[in-house]
Amino acid sequence: MRDILNSYTTAELRKFISTYNKSLGAVRGYSKMKKADLVNLMTKKEHIDKFKSIKMKPKTERTTTKTATKTTTKTQPKKQTTTTPKEEPKKEDQETIEDNQRKLLRQFVIKFGKKAVARKSLNKKEEVSKYSREYNNFLMKISEEGKKIKDPTEFIKTTNKELLKEFEDTQKNFRETVIKKLKSFKTPPKQQTTTTKTRPKQQFTFGVITKEKINPDFNFTRNFDYKTKKTKDGYEWTFKNQDDYDTAWDITSFIPEYKDTRRFKWYEKTPYTEKIFILQEKLKQFKGELNEMNRDPAIREPRGSKKEKIKALKNLEKRFNKIKTSSQKIINDFKKKNKIPDNVIQNELKEGNYLYNIDTIPKFIKTRLDKLK
Repeated sequence: MRDILNSYTTAELRKFISTYNKSLGAVRGYSKMKKADLVNLMTKKEHIDKFKSIKMKPKTERTTTKTATKTTTKTQPKKQTTTTPKEEPKKEDQETIEDNQRKLLRQFVIKFGKKAVARKSLNKKEEVSKYSREYNNFLMKISEEGKKIKDPTEFIKTTNKELLKEFEDTQKNFRETVIKKLKSFKTPPKQQTTTTKTRPKQQFTFGVITKEKINPDFNFTRNFDYKTKKTKDGYEWTFKNQDDYDTAWDITSFIPEYKDTRRFKWYEKTPYTEKIFILQEKLKQFKGELNEMNRDPAIREPRGSKKEKIKALKNLEKRFNKIKTSSQKIINDFKKKNKIPDNVIQNELKEGNYLYNIDTIPKFIKTRLDKLK
């Protein structure tokens, strides 16, 4: 009955009620109602028998107009078709858009509801994937039609709550049954082959750069499983598990003798360690010059006349710019040649106060010059 009434417009539905009221006068308060409210009113138990005689609205008018336009275009000569202006398509009424959306929701519930899923034979992966594609395409269609509705909140208010609930339940049930079944068809992960056994175990290594002979004892807390290796610049210790590695690394920081950075330079070995050592050697000279510049009397305690102070600061500024450009060029070339993450390079540049000096020295020079001007 609802589908029959929805095929008519609001004006036509009001006419049906008014014609019935002329004879019996039973239905009231319908003049300001919208189409959905009118349908709900006419399908109530009290009034449904009164409108049973209404039949589905025929669609002959639309088809006749289409055929008429088609015949005219075919019979007209080519010259006339170019000159005749095209008729602009009529914009869909908001009520018809809302009605179409409700029809789509009903069709969705019928096609993908619990009963429909139970009837389907979903034993093969191809059948399930095909059914899920249809489900996704239908949902896309509903969402596209929903974009045409100007006031979605009003649409929800006027739409039957049972229909909206059925729509949500259908989606939930489909996800729990069909989509879970589709995931179960996926191929299980491959078992580890014999090649994985031949791979070397992960090792944890840290080292020290020193000219002295040292042999730190890591075994005073427990027995550690590690190997000591003599390198060109110092020593390296390789551990077989993470816990031993972390504890041994912490022990080196507790021993006061090893904290002297002039004698010992500790490092954690990574795939980038050897390349970072090359960068360290290249930037060693610049780091020393920047540290000297930071302690320069022209910045800390300027002496002499005003002109002498300004001259000393400007000379210092020129020297700083040369160091910055040449060191930055080395860093950029190093980045291009070696695929090393930026955070690793940044951590290296923090050592020796390189980044600190590059940031602070020009600020010191500027503040001094501003005071002297």
